[in-house]
Amino acid sequence: MIEQGVLRNLAILATVALIWTASQVAIRGAVSGGEPVSINSLQSISALIVRILTTPLLLIGFALQALNGFLWIAVLSRMELSTAAPIMIGMYFAMLLFASRFLLGESLGLGRLAGTALVGIGIWLILREG
Repeated sequence: MIEQGVLRNLAILATVALIWTASQVAIRGAVSGGEPVSINSLQSISALIVRILTTPLLLIGFALQALNGFLWIAVLSRMELSTAAPIMIGMYFAMLLFASRFLLGESLGLGRLAGTALVGIGIWLILREG
């Protein structure tokens, strides 16, 4: 049985992964269908800053990332980085895969599903050790 403190930490990690996923879906939704973003000159960087400040989904995505920074500080005050990061990234990877499919309509190939399953096995191994 998993102890209460570990469950609380896993819940915070899942929240971080979920917010990170939401931020990436918002950003991808804001930039999909348009021209690729270029950051190879001062002018293109300025145009990108204006685009970020005038596109609600981009603002939401960046605000969610900022919120995640605060939550990540809370996580790292409770857990070792070598445990927290792989677990959170694994959760994020799985959430992002399904959000990409169901919210953005991206394809899910067998390789992506198999890779996600392997990541899940890795998370399980890390949890067993900790």
